[in-house]
Amino acid sequence: MRSSGIWERALLSSFLIAVNAACSGTDSPDIAATVGQLDTELPAVISQGNAPSIQVAVVEGDRVIWSRAFGENASVDRVYMNASVQKVFTATAVLRLVERGRIDLDADVGEYLPFTVRHPLFPETP
Repeated sequence: MRSSGIWERALLSSFLIAVNAACSGTDSPDIAATVGQLDTELPAVISQGNAPSIQVAVVEGDRVIWSRAFGENASVDRVYMNASVQKVFTATAVLRLVERGRIDLDADVGEYLPFTVRHPLFPETP
């Protein structure tokens, strides 16, 4: 396998875990169980050679409640290049939230962000 395949699998694994935790079927996920599962499964991903390192964070509300890095040169402060892979996972997470009625695709994005987003040529159009 070419080396970029390893990075693709690492990114996919990380994002799948993050999206799964973010979009769990209940409004109150069992954080301790999620963290326990991550602590168990992510070292196995590294040891099987599927990724050189993985960095994961569990976020509740507006705060990081758990973060950890696994593998080579692992640090929660390391910055990874993720190319465009995250777009698929972001879209999946957003559409799951739409299905649950938590996001309206026709609403102004400013309703969900703490800042205003406007096209410079059309500043009055949401």
